[in-house]
Amino acid sequence: MGSLPAKPISVEQHFREVCSQLSQLGTEYPIVNERRATPRFACDYPARIVSADRSFTIRGRMVNLSVGGTKVRAAFPRDGPASVILHNLATDEIYECAVRWKSNWFVGLEFIDILGPERRRKFLAGERVPLRSQLRQKS
Repeated sequence: MGSLPAKPISVEQHFREVCSQLSQLGTEYPIVNERRATPRFACDYPARIVSADRSFTIRGRMVNLSVGGTKVRAAFPRDGPASVILHNLATDEIYECAVRWKSNWFVGLEFIDILGPERRRKFLAGERVPLRSQLRQKS
């Protein structure tokens, strides 16, 4: 599950593949009474939330997952950045995310992009990672 895809795929396609693999393990279950267009799945994965400039790293636990994003139990700072990098330590997947909401003990992250080989290498080496959302603003 932690290997890089042979060719670029969409976040939605990647999520569906990961959910399919995880459901075979019997570790996931859909959240009951879901009213969203895409289902959320309860999970309990260790994760790291890292700012692109590496000014902070927060450890947390992903508590649910959907095609569009995840809810993470973590003490995210109220003045934290609008875009972060999420490292799912259970699957070794790394995502660029937009912070959609935050509370005292949780943060809601929307998946923006899966880090490709070059940005993944920079992230794992502890270097600054250019975010796709920032690259779009410059052009």
